[in-house]
Amino acid sequence: MRSRRKPLPRLVAAIAAIGATAGVITLAAVGSAAANPNTLTTNYLCGMPVITAQTASVVFSDDAPTIFPLGQPTPPIHLTANVTMPANTDEAFDLVAAATAQTSGSLRVTITDGDETIPVSVPLTAPDLSLPQDGSPFTLRLSGVIPSQTLRNAFSGGRFSTGALSINWDLFQAGGVETSLGKFTSSCSVNPPGQDTTLLTWGPQCAAAGGACTSPPSSSTTTSTTTTSTTPVVSTPTIYTTFPSTDTTTLETSPVSDFTTTPTSPTSTTTGEPIVALGYDVNGTSHLKSLNADITVGPGTLTISLNLQTGDFSGPLTLPDNTTSFDLFGFLPGTATVRLIPQGPVTGVFHQGVATADAKETIRLTNVSVLGVPIVSNSTTCQTAAPSDISLASGPNFSVVNGGALTGAYSIGALTGCGGLGQFISAFAQSSGNTILVAVTPIAP
Repeated sequence: MRSRRKPLPRLVAAIAAIGATAGVITLAAVGSAAANPNTLTTNYLCGMPVITAQTASVVFSDDAPTIFPLGQPTPPIHLTANVTMPANTDEAFDLVAAATAQTSGSLRVTITDGDETIPVSVPLTAPDLSLPQDGSPFTLRLSGVIPSQTLRNAFSGGRFSTGALSINWDLFQAGGVETSLGKFTSSCSVNPPGQDTTLLTWGPQCAAAGGACTSPPSSSTTTSTTTTSTTPVVSTPTIYTTFPSTDTTTLETSPVSDFTTTPTSPTSTTTGEPIVALGYDVNGTSHLKSLNADITVGPGTLTISLNLQTGDFSGPLTLPDNTTSFDLFGFLPGTATVRLIPQGPVTGVFHQGVATADAKETIRLTNVSVLGVPIVSNSTTCQTAAPSDISLASGPNFSVVNGGALTGAYSIGALTGCGGLGQFISAFAQSSGNTILVAVTPIAP
């Protein structure tokens, strides 16, 4: 029985040797089933100004031939990358009233040729793009050319793998005026990790006539060797203030903050930084621990100037007086009218979809009554000796476009200027562990 099976491997080896002698590499497509053009779909996480990093679906395709001559320059490979950005990606663009975009980019391609690794940066271009005004998804159609390569390690096999992607943006308002956001670059990395990033591959060739021959690996068993970005957008999405060179490793970055709001009139500073003015209605409640009472916060307004590059913001908070009822010592009913007097603007930052803010407020009791008897009336002096520091933070995915909730805690220090009963009033007002919950909603332009 053995003698009847021997001719088969000899025949396979002989056929393979013919291919090796002819000096060609047969390429196998991976990703989608199509052989020519090859296609591959990969998800990327792309940093964007102000808003949370966005997950983009990228469909790569190329026109690589199915056979390459060994030891000779390959033809240039035309590559396309259709990048579909998800809904509401243009929230940041709305802040500067962007209507159209000019885009370009670069893609890191790693060619693994046997034991040799060849990194290639592929410049990408794209036609002008009209941005949707309804928050719907949109697609960038980037294209470029993988330059000619000479593949020499046919006996080991190899692959073309996609890696880090950068997208350059230049936004324009209706009428062609460049927005205050200026030129910036979104840095994109493969996310989640572990996706197949192999665009095309070739398998080991037969060693020589009469030797063993191994079939090319299937796409299901291909192991990607893509080199990922050294600065993944997952942890620190970035924004570039200038267009990059074709080598994305030389880019200098500054942090991008994530946040989302309704646009008002965009402005810019004399230094050229992209600044927009935004307005919010503020409503909420605060729990006073020592009095076990809740007081209304608002309705008020918060107006901020937001730096679209850094995410820093600052602006005035205006709140009305509000009156709360309480039971002193648990059984003496009373009322107090509270006024918050800002000591400077509210400051904060929007980063990775989270808003943090800090407000310093002097807390004044303009009126206090116990058992219906006024003990403070129309006071302009009965207030905390030092401002209270109120720190606020949002949950994840806070939106500058849609607003959201912020929570915080603060202390009330000793009071002064409250008259003859000042020590008594200070004793029941002073406390730590007071909490606050406010909702901010954008003011319609």
